[in-house]
Amino acid sequence: MAGEAKDRGGLAAVILAAGASRRMGEPKSLLRLDGETFLERWLRVLREAGVKPIRAVLAPGMERLQKELALDPSWVVVNPDPGRGMLSSFQEGLKSLPSGVAGAFLCPVDHPRITPALLRRMASALRPGGIVLPVHQGRRGHPALFAAEVFPELLAAPLAEGARHVVHARPERVVEVAADAGVLLDVNTPGDYRGLAGS
Repeated sequence: MAGEAKDRGGLAAVILAAGASRRMGEPKSLLRLDGETFLERWLRVLREAGVKPIRAVLAPGMERLQKELALDPSWVVVNPDPGRGMLSSFQEGLKSLPSGVAGAFLCPVDHPRITPALLRRMASALRPGGIVLPVHQGRRGHPALFAAEVFPELLAAPLAEGARHVVHARPERVVEVAADAGVLLDVNTPGDYRGLAGS
């Protein structure tokens, strides 16, 4: 990793894969794009960008996913109540990380068009106490990158407001990085998935 983040320790990632996927009708982690499941794709992209450690946050009863993807047990974190929202999964992932990381990416599993190059650019832009967000044509997307100094705020944030509560609390610490449209592309429904496959 480049920049100050490297000097202070590596960057971690928390992949959020505990959602019920009700609109999709099947776990989004197991949807495929270019021969990879969404979760496998995230794992590859993160490794290629030099991000570690990695945590995949799953819901209770998702042993099938862990088995099918042969996930290293040390990477898996279970959110006991994912119905509390996406931030609750991120919090569970953050609590599982070793001390000393410089920051962590928040990676929704349903954003399959993220590239290693984007993650490296975001890592280079991270400063102590900062937040880095990718932006496409004026719209902020995912993943988000939070410096370790921000973790206590994320752990204390209201679940109903999500991580945006922390992002909006002090706008001056947010750095935006230009990105392509993949940062805005989330896959929530079968129609979204068909459009992705055809793109």
